[in-house]
Amino acid sequence: MTRRTDPLTRRAVAALVATAAAALTGCTAAPAQAPARASDVSVVEEDPAEIAGLRAAAGLADCPDLLGPRASSTEDRLPDLTLACLGDGPEVNLADVGGVPYIVNVWAGWCGPCRDEMPVLQEVYELAEGRVGVLGVDFQDTAVGGLSAAADFGITFPSVQDLDGATRPALRFAGPPFTAFVAADGRVVATHVGQLASTDELQDLIAQHLGVQL
Repeated sequence: MTRRTDPLTRRAVAALVATAAAALTGCTAAPAQAPARASDVSVVEEDPAEIAGLRAAAGLADCPDLLGPRASSTEDRLPDLTLACLGDGPEVNLADVGGVPYIVNVWAGWCGPCRDEMPVLQEVYELAEGRVGVLGVDFQDTAVGGLSAAADFGITFPSVQDLDGATRPALRFAGPPFTAFVAADGRVVATHVGQLASTDELQDLIAQHLGVQL
Protein backbone atom coordinates (compact mmCIF):
# COMPACT_ATOMS: atom_id res chain seq x y z
CA MET A 1 0.00 0.00 0.00
CA THR A 2 1.21 3.47 -0.79
CA ARG A 3 0.71 6.84 0.80
CA ARG A 4 1.19 10.15 -0.88
CA THR A 5 1.48 13.73 0.24
CA ASP A 6 1.36 16.42 -2.44
CA PRO A 7 1.51 20.24 -2.41
CA LEU A 8 -1.97 21.48 -3.29
CA THR A 9 -1.43 23.17 -6.66
CA ARG A 10 -3.83 23.13 -9.60
CA ARG A 11 -1.81 20.31 -11.15
CA ALA A 12 -1.68 18.35 -7.89
CA VAL A 13 -5.44 18.62 -7.41
CA ALA A 14 -6.00 16.64 -10.59
CA ALA A 15 -3.45 14.04 -9.49
CA LEU A 16 -5.08 13.87 -6.08
CA VAL A 17 -8.40 12.81 -7.58
CA ALA A 18 -6.80 9.80 -9.21
CA THR A 19 -4.72 8.97 -6.16
CA ALA A 20 -7.71 9.18 -3.84
CA ALA A 21 -9.80 6.91 -6.02
CA ALA A 22 -7.10 4.25 -5.94
CA ALA A 23 -5.94 4.69 -2.35
CA LEU A 24 -6.08 1.39 -0.51
CA THR A 25 -5.58 2.97 2.91
CA GLY A 26 -8.88 4.86 2.89
CA CYS A 27 -12.54 3.95 3.39
CA THR A 28 -14.71 4.63 0.36
CA ALA A 29 -18.12 3.98 1.90
CA ALA A 30 -19.86 3.39 5.19
CA PRO A 31 -20.46 -0.27 6.15
CA ALA A 32 -23.89 -1.84 6.12
CA GLN A 33 -24.72 -0.90 9.70
CA ALA A 34 -24.23 2.80 8.97
CA PRO A 35 -26.64 4.77 6.75
CA ALA A 36 -25.59 4.03 3.17
CA ARG A 37 -26.36 7.47 1.74
CA ALA A 38 -25.60 10.94 3.03
CA SER A 39 -29.29 11.81 3.02
CA ASP A 40 -29.99 8.85 5.32
CA VAL A 41 -27.58 10.24 7.92
CA SER A 42 -28.92 13.78 7.83
CA VAL A 43 -32.53 12.79 8.54
CA VAL A 44 -31.88 10.44 11.46
CA GLU A 45 -33.70 11.66 14.58
CA GLU A 46 -31.54 11.49 17.70
CA ASP A 47 -32.28 11.93 21.38
CA PRO A 48 -30.86 15.27 22.64
CA ALA A 49 -30.41 13.84 26.13
CA GLU A 50 -28.41 10.91 24.76
CA ILE A 51 -26.25 13.27 22.70
CA ALA A 52 -25.60 15.49 25.72
CA GLY A 53 -24.49 12.48 27.75
CA LEU A 54 -22.22 11.26 24.99
CA ARG A 55 -20.69 14.74 24.60
CA ALA A 56 -19.85 14.79 28.29
CA ALA A 57 -18.36 11.30 28.11
CA ALA A 58 -16.28 12.04 25.01
CA GLY A 59 -14.70 15.19 26.47
CA LEU A 60 -13.93 16.78 23.11
CA ALA A 61 -12.39 20.23 23.20
CA ASP A 62 -14.71 23.06 22.17
CA CYS A 63 -14.68 23.93 18.48
CA PRO A 64 -12.60 27.05 17.84
CA ASP A 65 -14.21 30.42 17.15
CA LEU A 66 -12.43 31.05 13.88
CA LEU A 67 -12.36 34.41 12.12
CA GLY A 68 -9.80 33.73 9.41
CA PRO A 69 -7.62 35.00 7.87
CA ARG A 70 -8.96 33.53 4.65
CA ALA A 71 -6.58 32.87 1.81
CA SER A 72 -7.23 35.35 -0.97
CA SER A 73 -7.95 32.68 -3.60
CA THR A 74 -10.78 30.19 -3.15
CA GLU A 75 -8.58 27.60 -4.87
CA ASP A 76 -5.99 27.89 -2.08
CA ARG A 77 -8.24 27.51 0.96
CA LEU A 78 -10.61 24.97 2.44
CA PRO A 79 -14.17 25.00 1.06
CA ASP A 80 -16.74 27.56 2.20
CA LEU A 81 -18.71 25.04 4.28
CA THR A 82 -20.20 25.76 7.69
CA LEU A 83 -20.39 22.61 9.84
CA ALA A 84 -21.86 22.03 13.28
CA CYS A 85 -19.55 21.19 16.17
CA LEU A 86 -19.59 17.53 17.18
CA GLY A 87 -18.84 18.49 20.78
CA ASP A 88 -19.49 21.91 22.26
CA GLY A 89 -18.67 25.23 20.69
CA PRO A 90 -19.66 27.26 17.63
CA GLU A 91 -20.23 26.15 14.08
CA VAL A 92 -17.05 26.24 12.00
CA ASN A 93 -16.70 27.50 8.45
CA LEU A 94 -13.82 25.52 7.02
CA ALA A 95 -12.77 28.48 4.87
CA ASP A 96 -11.95 30.35 8.09
CA VAL A 97 -9.41 27.80 9.33
CA GLY A 98 -6.14 29.63 9.97
CA GLY A 99 -4.56 32.05 12.40
CA VAL A 100 -2.14 29.29 13.36
CA PRO A 101 -1.07 26.32 11.22
CA TYR A 102 -3.74 23.61 11.19
CA ILE A 103 -4.16 19.94 10.48
CA VAL A 104 -7.70 19.17 9.30
CA ASN A 105 -8.41 15.45 9.38
CA VAL A 106 -11.48 13.76 7.87
CA TRP A 107 -12.44 10.67 9.88
CA ALA A 108 -15.44 8.45 10.60
CA GLY A 109 -16.47 6.05 13.32
CA TRP A 110 -17.09 3.32 10.74
CA CYS A 111 -13.63 3.69 9.17
CA GLY A 112 -11.08 1.09 10.28
CA PRO A 113 -7.94 3.00 9.20
CA CYS A 114 -9.29 6.05 11.03
CA ARG A 115 -9.39 4.05 14.26
CA ASP A 116 -5.73 3.11 13.78
CA GLU A 117 -4.79 6.69 12.93
CA MET A 118 -6.49 8.42 15.88
CA PRO A 119 -3.70 7.84 18.45
CA VAL A 120 -1.27 9.59 16.06
CA LEU A 121 -3.48 12.67 15.75
CA GLN A 122 -4.20 12.75 19.49
CA GLU A 123 -0.51 12.57 20.38
CA VAL A 124 0.36 15.37 17.97
CA TYR A 125 -2.56 17.45 19.30
CA GLU A 126 -1.12 17.12 22.80
CA LEU A 127 2.46 17.77 21.68
CA ALA A 128 1.50 20.86 19.68
CA GLU A 129 0.01 22.73 22.66
CA GLY A 130 -1.70 25.19 20.33
CA ARG A 131 1.27 25.81 18.02
CA VAL A 132 -0.54 23.68 15.46
CA GLY A 133 -4.30 23.36 15.60
CA VAL A 134 -6.02 20.04 15.00
CA LEU A 135 -9.59 19.95 13.69
CA GLY A 136 -11.43 16.74 12.89
CA VAL A 137 -14.25 16.40 10.37
CA ASP A 138 -16.54 13.50 11.30
CA PHE A 139 -17.70 12.23 7.93
CA GLN A 140 -21.24 10.90 7.41
CA ASP A 141 -21.79 9.84 11.01
CA THR A 142 -24.77 10.53 13.20
CA ALA A 143 -23.97 12.57 16.31
CA VAL A 144 -24.44 9.44 18.43
CA GLY A 145 -22.13 7.44 16.16
CA GLY A 146 -19.48 10.15 15.98
CA LEU A 147 -19.45 10.89 19.70
CA SER A 148 -19.41 7.21 20.62
CA ALA A 149 -16.47 6.68 18.26
CA ALA A 150 -14.61 9.72 19.62
CA ALA A 151 -14.87 8.31 23.15
CA ASP A 152 -13.86 4.86 21.93
CA PHE A 153 -10.90 6.25 19.96
CA GLY A 154 -9.76 8.34 22.94
CA ILE A 155 -9.55 11.63 21.06
CA THR A 156 -10.11 15.05 22.61
CA PHE A 157 -9.31 17.42 19.73
CA PRO A 158 -12.33 19.35 18.39
CA SER A 159 -14.32 17.95 15.51
CA VAL A 160 -17.18 19.13 13.32
CA GLN A 161 -19.90 17.05 11.65
CA ASP A 162 -20.15 16.56 7.91
CA LEU A 163 -23.50 14.80 7.88
CA ASP A 164 -24.18 14.92 4.15
CA GLY A 165 -20.63 14.33 2.89
CA ALA A 166 -20.20 17.83 1.45
CA THR A 167 -16.44 17.78 2.06
CA ARG A 168 -15.86 14.86 -0.30
CA PRO A 169 -16.52 16.68 -3.61
CA ALA A 170 -15.16 19.94 -2.23
CA LEU A 171 -11.83 18.40 -1.17
CA ARG A 172 -11.78 15.68 -3.84
CA PHE A 173 -11.15 12.61 -1.72
CA ALA A 174 -12.59 9.12 -2.11
CA GLY A 175 -13.12 8.47 1.58
CA PRO A 176 -11.57 8.92 5.01
CA PRO A 177 -8.98 9.19 6.36
CA PHE A 178 -7.85 12.33 4.58
CA THR A 179 -5.70 15.13 5.99
CA ALA A 180 -5.17 18.72 4.85
CA PHE A 181 -2.30 20.90 6.05
CA VAL A 182 -3.35 24.55 6.35
CA ALA A 183 -0.86 27.41 6.81
CA ALA A 184 -1.52 30.21 9.27
CA ASP A 185 -2.66 32.45 6.42
CA GLY A 186 -5.42 29.99 5.47
CA ARG A 187 -3.74 28.38 2.45
CA VAL A 188 -4.01 24.63 2.04
CA VAL A 189 -0.37 23.79 1.36
CA ALA A 190 -0.54 19.99 1.22
CA THR A 191 -2.87 17.02 1.54
CA HIS A 192 -2.36 13.41 2.60
CA VAL A 193 -4.51 10.56 1.29
CA GLY A 194 -4.98 7.57 3.57
CA GLN A 195 -3.80 6.61 7.02
CA LEU A 196 -1.00 8.44 8.82
CA ALA A 197 1.12 5.55 10.02
CA SER A 198 2.97 7.06 12.96
CA THR A 199 3.53 10.14 15.08
CA ASP A 200 6.99 10.51 13.55
CA GLU A 201 5.48 10.56 10.06
CA LEU A 202 2.97 13.26 11.00
CA GLN A 203 5.62 15.33 12.77
CA ASP A 204 7.80 15.15 9.66
CA LEU A 205 4.91 16.28 7.47
CA ILE A 206 4.14 19.16 9.82
CA ALA A 207 7.76 20.29 9.74
CA GLN A 208 7.90 19.96 5.96
CA HIS A 209 4.64 21.68 5.08
CA LEU A 210 3.87 23.93 8.04
CA GLY A 211 7.37 24.76 9.24
CA VAL A 212 6.71 23.76 12.86
CA GLN A 213 8.94 21.38 14.81
CA LEU A 214 7.09 19.36 17.46
